[in-house]
Amino acid sequence: MASKALSFEGFHSEEEIRVLRSIVAREDAIDRLLEWCCQLDDPDPELEVDGLAAILQVRQLSLQVVDAIASWRRRMVTPQPFLWRGSNYLVRMTCDLDFVSRSQRAIAALDGVRLGKRNPFATIGGLDASMRLFWQLELPNEDDLPVLLDSTAMAPGTQIDEPSRVRLSEWCLLLEERRYGSFSRADALADVRLKTLIQCEAEFATKRRVGGAQPRQQTQ
Repeated sequence: MASKALSFEGFHSEEEIRVLRSIVAREDAIDRLLEWCCQLDDPDPELEVDGLAAILQVRQLSLQVVDAIASWRRRMVTPQPFLWRGSNYLVRMTCDLDFVSRSQRAIAALDGVRLGKRNPFATIGGLDASMRLFWQLELPNEDDLPVLLDSTAMAPGTQIDEPSRVRLSEWCLLLEERRYGSFSRADALADVRLKTLIQCEAEFATKRRVGGAQPRQQTQ
């Protein structure tokens, strides 16, 4: 995937290449997270730590994608959506981790906590809970947001703490939906990764019913 996505570097600006690299890294990390979620017949409790690390890595890479797109967009007179495989990638991000919300392995690793849908930054409430909170907060307007999200625009040594980065990035995605529209429920349910997880869990449940697999052990 990476070699194909980055084989046209000569046709892209430095900012576009940075966005492409960040998207490819995120997509790869999500695929690894899906693979972990589908390894249902491995009872090793130590592997639960690997899953938690994978979730946190996807969060960091999601923040990097928003950062990179903000930097790319800041150079434009009229901001445009960044398209990846024919769709607005920021809008796509709102629901491409929905499979984690129904992953039995992820729920077990999080001590029974189910991460909500529409949750690209793996927070407890997800985008919809944050949207309800945002109405009560003073948040930057749409024109100022790219500057705050773009790490290259900050003075050397200046950093935004992670909770603030997550909040600003969630606000960015919600504004993106307001401007360009959101994915429909049908589109979200048609996600290939979600379908893959549903199939894996169904096959594992069938094996257990016929005695072909042992139930997963819960971590203590």
